[in-house]
Amino acid sequence: MSKIRGTYYYIDSDMFPIERNEVREAIDRQHWPYIKKDIFQGKPDRDVIFIWNKYKPRIPADILNEHTERLVAISRLDLNCICYKDQLVNTMVSHFGEKAWKFIPETYVLKILDGQICYTNEFRSAFEANNNQIWVAKNAWGSRGNWIELIKPGTTCEVLEEVLHTKFDKCVKKKLGLETLVMQKYIHNPMLFGDRKFDLRVYLFVACTNPVVAFVHTGMAKVCGVKYSETNLSKFIHITNGNIQKKNESIKDYKRLLLNWDEFLYKFMKRADKKSMIKLCGKEVETTFLLDKILKRKLKTLFKNVTKAASENINKQGEKYPNLCIFKHTGCDVMITSEGELKLIEINGLPDAGFIGMTKGMMSEMTKIELEIRDMKENGLEIGKETKFQSQKQWIRCF
Repeated sequence: MSKIRGTYYYIDSDMFPIERNEVREAIDRQHWPYIKKDIFQGKPDRDVIFIWNKYKPRIPADILNEHTERLVAISRLDLNCICYKDQLVNTMVSHFGEKAWKFIPETYVLKILDGQICYTNEFRSAFEANNNQIWVAKNAWGSRGNWIELIKPGTTCEVLEEVLHTKFDKCVKKKLGLETLVMQKYIHNPMLFGDRKFDLRVYLFVACTNPVVAFVHTGMAKVCGVKYSETNLSKFIHITNGNIQKKNESIKDYKRLLLNWDEFLYKFMKRADKKSMIKLCGKEVETTFLLDKILKRKLKTLFKNVTKAASENINKQGEKYPNLCIFKHTGCDVMITSEGELKLIEINGLPDAGFIGMTKGMMSEMTKIELEIRDMKENGLEIGKETKFQSQKQWIRCF
């Protein structure tokens, strides 16, 4: 690689101000010129580019192929293998088999062929054996609480097909180009926040490929606005998604259902069932410091296994352009069961900016870590499992 002579950076204008400001704060310390428009419009001669794009990388393939030996860029990684609900299931099951249910709820992918929903033998057997429980049907590409249906206990496979066709009519007719639906066994024993269902929003940051380097960061908690009940299938009771909870007219201030990490720890200590808390922690805990430490350790283990399952796919993307620093920042929803188990529900490739804003400094530190990795690659330094990153403070390395 030729010697670096100059560095320019570009940040996508589609980024939310909260994200953009923290990222720019970290990059500005490098004293690099900022390019407001697309850097590759008539400017293919730049030596080094830090590029941050909210959606797809804006480094054209012909530029990469022609200049890959001298271009050290940072761009966005494709993590569809775990960000799409159907591919998350396939990725985890391909790697772990049925042991995947230790990390995610028992889930089945149903294909849509010629407008018809196709049951697999495995799903049909599981559904019939557990039709006394609630199931959750999801659009594999859905987000923001859209396209989710709770399937009531006692539903037969024949009735289920009618329900799915009614609810997902646009999907089944391929008006949305969708080819799969996801059927997930409902977690019937959630650990409660007092008398409400909740989940945790945490963040997974895949920082590097070949080898894969990943970090996890705590975020906040989302609490349902209505008291938990197994018999009432209201989405306000069972689904913590903010866009659903906002529609509850009985909730005057939706934001009170969102707790930053410290507030969650403090209130959770007081409101959680003591027996469930002991199962979660392995002992009685009397301080938020210990609870925080235990949750972080469990989150590290969970996302170590998720990243392990996805690592082959991630490394394949990095093989073509080994000098590029490609990364992805995701928002992950995690539930805790009354047995103290952590279950990954789904991963969002474009996490909510409002939630990100509740975790100050996270994006800035993430950017500094990525810049450090870029410098290591530029200088030919090896990155391994034992590599320590000076920029790492709150992010926890999980892989």
